Amino acid sequence: MENINSSQEIKALEEKKFALEQAVQIAQSIERLQESLAASLLLGKSSSDIPQSAIEAYEQLDASTRSQSIDQLRQSLSSLERVISADIKRILQISEMPAEALGGASARQIYDLLNNFRKQAQTAVALRVLLHARGDKTEATSLPVSSQQIRARLTEVNEKEQAYRRIIRNELVSTINETNRILDNTHVSDAMRALLLVSNQDMTANLQHLDSGKPITQMPVPMEIINLSEHSITTLDTSPEQKNHEALPSMQKQPLFVPSTPATAPADTARLKKDDNLLKNIWRWATTPTTVSWKDVKSEDKKKPR
Repeated sequence: MENINSSQEIKALEEKKFALEQAVQIAQSIERLQESLAASLLLGKSSSDIPQSAIEAYEQLDASTRSQSIDQLRQSLSSLERVISADIKRILQISEMPAEALGGASARQIYDLLNNFRKQAQTAVALRVLLHARGDKTEATSLPVSSQQIRARLTEVNEKEQAYRRIIRNELVSTINETNRILDNTHVSDAMRALLLVSNQDMTANLQHLDSGKPITQMPVPMEIINLSEHSITTLDTSPEQKNHEALPSMQKQPLFVPSTPATAPADTARLKKDDNLLKNIWRWATTPTTVSWKDVKSEDKKKPR
């Protein structure tokens, strides 16, 4: 009877883990939405209005990109802006979907689309900053949607992200407790016990990561495997765990640059500096009313207990 109960408990635990993986999958897409919309808001500002502190989140673009002429950089930026303008409405449509719709059969396609757009938008911001540093001011990118629309969607997406962080935390705690209870069963085989112990260590590491306020997309133990194709693009990727050249699934094999414009793409990418507080401040600055300055955001952050 004990062995039957143990098997049932293992099956129930597997079902809990599947539910947890589904929640993490949805939360990852929500975070990509946040980053995509935040970068789009920055594109809606002239380069002189982008705070210098905001670019501290990125290391410098590689030497080959920095060595390009202003005309080449502007051509690359123009090509990226056309792609972003064409895709921004799709991104807003996704942001209006119920969070649960980000999971299921279409979850991978949605995540890949968001991840691709995020990299393109962040690369465009980096190019504008580089041009501004050379004394070449760029005006706000003309997008087919208003900054107010983007800001409103971003506020809603942030609420979804916070809700799913709570869901994932509760699921992690519940899974860890259930695993501990099964481990107390003396009828569990040695092989299964070893697997459960490793699983519990992974869940505990993810729980600590979540409680520290870090992104779900950067969990130390991935909750899912990302299958990528052999095709790659060279846009800026601010995910520290990703390689500079990240392959994209077949559904994302759209040209980075419009064929009619033979622009030179940024050759390599920058990596994110590990400064979570700065990233949070950038997001807060981008989503606060225009009357709130970057200095106000930084001052408020300094007042918070560490």
